[in-house]
Amino acid sequence: MTTAAKSMIAVIDDNCRVHESFDDLLDCAGFGVRLSACSGEFIGGSALSKVDCVISDIAMPTIDGFASQRPVREVPPTLPLILGTGRHQPAAVTTEADRGGQLLFERPFATERLPAAINLELRESAGSK
Repeated sequence: MTTAAKSMIAVIDDNCRVHESFDDLLDCAGFGVRLSACSGEFIGGSALSKVDCVISDIAMPTIDGFASQRPVREVPPTLPLILGTGRHQPAAVTTEADRGGQLLFERPFATERLPAAINLELRESAGSK
């Protein structure tokens, strides 16, 4: 009996509590999880090519979620990117996320929404390859 490989989800956030929450949530939903506190370090390394989806915080001290869009979209261009924020941002943030074509989650959110959104993004990404 063979088992399918878990989809690997990268979580980029500078808050260790967010790491713990996402690690637990995504693990329970059946995903593998890679955690990084800095998008610059994660995107600059080879780890990006080893994940199936990226979840990135918008507001981080070095490279924020919006600035990480270009490198994430290059390897490969269909790699799903989900942005998140714990801050209630003005409508401009939603507009910028819509323009980039990725989902925007405001924390807190219903726990079942994120795994469902990831699965949808993974299916759409697989269909566009």
